[in-house]
Amino acid sequence: MIRGHRLRGCGILHNEIYIGRLIWNRQTFINDPITGRCVPRYNPESDWVIQEVPELRILDQESWERVRARLDAIYASGSVSKARLARFWERRRTKHLLTGLVFCANCYSAYAAAGRHYLACSAARRQGTCSSRRGIPRQALEDIVLEALKRHLLALD
Repeated sequence: MIRGHRLRGCGILHNEIYIGRLIWNRQTFINDPITGRCVPRYNPESDWVIQEVPELRILDQESWERVRARLDAIYASGSVSKARLARFWERRRTKHLLTGLVFCANCYSAYAAAGRHYLACSAARRQGTCSSRRGIPRQALEDIVLEALKRHLLALD
């Protein structure tokens, strides 16, 4: 909330309303057909609608420029540049057959990935509120579910 997002212009340190500028149409939201989620798409600066509202200004220009210089220095620093080059947000865990469909019998929390090949109760692992601490191999669980489906769906009755 304080630093916000550089491109979106949100957060206290990136929001230009504090220097008396209202900006509309920075981004457009579309629905991703695969996930069904709203995804932001940034509009070019030529499409932005900018209105000066000096009565809303609460920061002097010198303070704003010092903050911008500090944020630019952080953005250009070695560690932040290295993280951006690594593109860590593209390497999410892959979705598997039972992702989001397995729940704990004790506390009814979702099972989540616990390492590469195991699923375990997320409440037990992250919050410690469940006593079901053991995981189950993902492949074994998928085999059990697929075998049960095959047995029940392919039955003549």
